[in-house]
Amino acid sequence: VLLCANAAIGASAAKPSIDLVLYTVTVPAQTQQTAERNQLIQQAFQKVLVRLTSSHAFLKTAAVQKALKQVDPFVSRFSFEGFGEHASQTKALKVIFNPVALNQFLKRSGHAVWNEPRQNTLVWIALEREDKRFWVTPESAPEIWKGMAQAFEDRAVPVVSPLFDMLDEREFPVETIWGNQFEPVLPTLKRYGAQLCVLGLMREHPGGWHVEWFLFSDKKMEPIKQWQATALEIEPFLQNS
Repeated sequence: VLLCANAAIGASAAKPSIDLVLYTVTVPAQTQQTAERNQLIQQAFQKVLVRLTSSHAFLKTAAVQKALKQVDPFVSRFSFEGFGEHASQTKALKVIFNPVALNQFLKRSGHAVWNEPRQNTLVWIALEREDKRFWVTPESAPEIWKGMAQAFEDRAVPVVSPLFDMLDEREFPVETIWGNQFEPVLPTLKRYGAQLCVLGLMREHPGGWHVEWFLFSDKKMEPIKQWQATALEIEPFLQNS
């Protein structure tokens, strides 16, 4: 979902300077011991690869598995947080990766590098479940909402969540979207101050899940991209579709 969403807008823009934030990963730590530090750097390396490729499947490739055995060339510097004089309950290892080394590695692996600045992305997901249709919210479908939020977080995409208040209910009723009536999308982008909108029409059935995705920008009424996906389980479905 996410690589398509932001890359579709950035492709036509001038190539931006490298954003080091995208190459910086912080992971929870318990100690400063070397063995744990090495494991955490490997974990951070996998996180930054997902962020830059939007693909968990890429982590299973031979190239990544080989790189995991020697990640030092990809690391610019690291530091521990929450230890020593300024000890706190939140302890972590912060790793800043080398953009040049990482980008070259991804290109050698035949994978596109998604390092454009992320844009605020409004997310609407309509769910059809047991003959009922409703918007996915933290209350109505917590497992889907949590999986969606994690998928965006993994890729460093700032999510704008609808309020699902009376104004949303009046201006953008869930039944509207099932008829492919996209007119309400642009006003919601303006209301929430987002540059992109990802809209999903999701169906749960005995054999798994099916979803139609639509991508909108704040400049056009019609979707600028659309695609479909199917899966048996919801978590990998959200991560990979």
